[in-house]
Amino acid sequence: FYECSSLASITIPNSVVSIGNYAFRDCSSLTSINIPNSVASIGNYAFSYCSSLTSITIPNSVVSIGEDAFSSCSRFSGDLFIPDSVTSLGEAAFISCNGFNGSLTLSNSLTSIEDFAFDRCSGLTGNLAIPNSVTSIGFSAFEYCGGLKGDLVIPDSVTEIGPNAFSGCSGFNGNLTIGKSVSLINLGAFSGCISLKGNLVIPNTVTIIGPEAFANCRSFTGDLIIPDSVTLIGEYAFYACSGFTGKLVIPKSLTSIYDYTFYDCSGLTSIAIHANLEDIGWWTFFGCTGLTSVVIPNSVTYIGNSAFERCSGITSVTISN
Repeated sequence: FYECSSLASITIPNSVVSIGNYAFRDCSSLTSINIPNSVASIGNYAFSYCSSLTSITIPNSVVSIGEDAFSSCSRFSGDLFIPDSVTSLGEAAFISCNGFNGSLTLSNSLTSIEDFAFDRCSGLTGNLAIPNSVTSIGFSAFEYCGGLKGDLVIPDSVTEIGPNAFSGCSGFNGNLTIGKSVSLINLGAFSGCISLKGNLVIPNTVTIIGPEAFANCRSFTGDLIIPDSVTLIGEYAFYACSGFTGKLVIPKSLTSIYDYTFYDCSGLTSIAIHANLEDIGWWTFFGCTGLTSVVIPNSVTYIGNSAFERCSGITSVTISN
């Protein structure tokens, strides 16, 4: 039925066990669909661009939902409930389904939330509960889901948070808990989560914090303590995190701080720079107006342009030989 643009309704009989790839793609006049309890799989792009569909019920017979299965079904509304029978949810399965205006319930059988799975589902509301079965959260999995609120808890089962996974999720207004198994916080993972608050605790399992990982997370408060397990912090990682109001502790495992890493972290009051650090990049601490003193250890051989520009509160600088 691909591109049957005049098809308004259809009845799928109970004998159907699989809805294939592209089965109803671009059926733009289709207003309703009933998926029977006999269906076990929904294929890639099965209902993508069915822009007149207003609701969807996924029966608990469904085990797999393919890539882009419901992408750009922009008139869906209400809650999105994915039953525990679903063990596989493909990339971009619900991307740009921005009409949902209720809560999201994820299957407790999922082991991964694939790339772009709920990207730009901006109307979803309420708390997000990530099941303990999930081990990875993909690229832009929840990007621009600005209606989600409350705490954001990454369970201990998760080992990797993908690039831009929660970027632009400006509605989360509680605390962020990062699970104790996470080793990689990718590029832009939490960038633009402007309302996350409280102390940011980075577990000592984390080895890499990617570029822009926490950029513009301006409501975090307290100290920023980066554990010694971290060997790399990317550019702009904490850009404009102006809410931190305590000390910054840089890990002893770090030899370089890249450009713009702590740019405009205006609330930080002190920096603990260890004796292994060699390079401080351009604009690294630009606008950190809360700093009052800086001690540069012997190990540092390079300080980039404007590294401490507009740090107007600094009254004492000690630079070693």
